[in-house]
Amino acid sequence: MSSTTSKIIAATASGYHILKIEGYSGTKFLSNGRSIKSPPFTAAGHRWSIEYYPNGKARFYQACISLYLVLEEDVASPVKALVQFGFAADERRHLVPFFPKKSKTPAPLFKSGELDFVSRGANGCDEFIERSSLEKSKNLRDDSFTIRCDIVVLNGFHRELHKNSFQTSKVSSSKE
Repeated sequence: MSSTTSKIIAATASGYHILKIEGYSGTKFLSNGRSIKSPPFTAAGHRWSIEYYPNGKARFYQACISLYLVLEEDVASPVKALVQFGFAADERRHLVPFFPKKSKTPAPLFKSGELDFVSRGANGCDEFIERSSLEKSKNLRDDSFTIRCDIVVLNGFHRELHKNSFQTSKVSSSKE
């Protein structure tokens, strides 16, 4: 008897970046549509930066903080990636739980579907959190807050086919 098995394997690269906004109250004076960009960093095999819009990227989102991930390199074809923005605990560098203990309200978290990043292109979240909600939350401490950006780059898929071979063996019974 012969049979086969196969696999579909996703080739990915992942990484994250921690961005701390210090002096938050001073950033609120930036006009709607204006951003502050992080220094470039390398994660998941590519060079990126984060654009922080303290008063939203577009007029419709002026009461919100917008966050965008920017591909800071030239590429021949779009980089396919999944992106997640969330508040990070400073000292532990991990994401704040989606449902914090003693709270029925989810902590702000943005998870994308598959995004295409072209050379120097950006994708992100227009409504990461309303400023008024941030200002009431425990995520704003000493006029600062910390964002963690997780990136998973999808480098394609490959397939494997394996032929299974079963060997038979005789089992003899012995009489005692």
